[in-house]
Amino acid sequence: DQLMRIGWKVFLPLSLAWVVIVAFLAKFEVFGGFWARWTMGG
Repeated sequence: DQLMRIGWKVFLPLSLAWVVIVAFLAKFEVFGGFWARWTMGG
């Protein structure tokens, strides 16, 4: 129960925020050309 509570309240929002951050960085090519194309699927 406690682990599920931590998962829903902490880890799920962190993972969603991480996905948004990586997408933002890839969109503006912070990683460089190859990594931006690889992460955005183009």
